[in-house]
Amino acid sequence: MNPLSLRARRAPLLLSTLTATALLAACGGGGGGSAGADGAPSLPVASNSLGITSSNYQQAAEAALVSSSYLLDAGGFGLGGGPGSGSGLARPQQGQEGRAQALGTSTNSLTCAQGGSLFVSFNDQNNNANLDAGDSLNIDARSCRQDGQLLQGGLSMTAKTFSGSFGGSSFSGALQMGLSDFTVIEGSDRYGATGSFEVQVSQSGGASEISLVVDKLSLSGTLHGLSFSHQVQDARLSLRTTALGVSTSSSTATVSSNRLDGKSVRVETITPLVTQAGAQYPSSGQLMITGDARSKLRLTPQSATQVLLEVDADGDGTFEGRYTKAWSELY
Repeated sequence: MNPLSLRARRAPLLLSTLTATALLAACGGGGGGSAGADGAPSLPVASNSLGITSSNYQQAAEAALVSSSYLLDAGGFGLGGGPGSGSGLARPQQGQEGRAQALGTSTNSLTCAQGGSLFVSFNDQNNNANLDAGDSLNIDARSCRQDGQLLQGGLSMTAKTFSGSFGGSSFSGALQMGLSDFTVIEGSDRYGATGSFEVQVSQSGGASEISLVVDKLSLSGTLHGLSFSHQVQDARLSLRTTALGVSTSSSTATVSSNRLDGKSVRVETITPLVTQAGAQYPSSGQLMITGDARSKLRLTPQSATQVLLEVDADGDGTFEGRYTKAWSELY
């Protein structure tokens, strides 16, 4: 199963696997904002919104895509791990007869495959070696090198509700996830985030679903040699993945960025973006980015490699600018 959304980035997948592995190690082994009346997210009107033009449309697309992708992928932490996922880390020792050893509050150190460590603290309140309501997990990545990536910083999660076996074939729950200067570096690209958000997760019959509620989160780093600093506010994101690996994602958020002169845009999924199994990018769906004076940028996938970007700079409803880009140019 592929839990990724807009782009099949390895960094969040690694984050997903490391988190599940860390929980298994801690156990000793074994296997928000408001909504409108119609249930839709209620987003504030941006007071400093960007006028989208033929000169800045690509920066607006990058800010929206990078932010949504990172959040959805990071939120998929509970869906990519579990027994047999093979993180490349030193696997925890199983207890007698292969059962997990309940440890209560425990601290462990995991050695990463290419060097560095993960320091893990797991508070198992009912001492049953499984994630339950009230249990919490904290991970401190210290120069952890894995699959060509370098991880640094802190990650935490607290279960608000949970049922089933974390990382297993069937589970569901609501968790609060926090990132503290959590940074992933791959080649010349760097992604770091600070903030917290609520995640609802479920998995059954090989299919999975995650939903995120993000009040505010800071995301910064370097992409294609250029630095960025994004702020995501009042976001609602969702990702569904079938047993065959087809992913469908939706997002609504307000995103501001230094790449947008400190101004903001509103991001809304018009038609859910669909990424086929094994593909890196969506091949269908539609995303709308709205700026000042009703200026708009519409993104429509043409294939799993290319996307059409259309600009309505004067907000009259006519998209006068049309540009076809490779998905890899945007994120």
